[in-house]
Amino acid sequence: MLVIEPTKQARKALISTDAAAGMHWYNGLTKPERLHWRRVAGSAVQADAWRAFQARATLPD
Repeated sequence: MLVIEPTKQARKALISTDAAAGMHWYNGLTKPERLHWRRVAGSAVQADAWRAFQARATLPD
C-alpha cells in the first residue's frame, strides 16, 4: 500500500486553519461558555478548550 505523507507546507496550512477556527470559536463564546470548555479541558489554555470541544463534537449521538 502506498502512503503519501503531506508536505510540511500542507501540514502548516492545516494547523493554521484549525488554529484560526479555534480562535474564531473561542472569541464567539460567552464568559460562562469559555469557563465551561476550559473546565471540560481541565486547562486554562484556550487551545485545550478548543480541542475538548472538537473531541465532544465528534462523539456519536
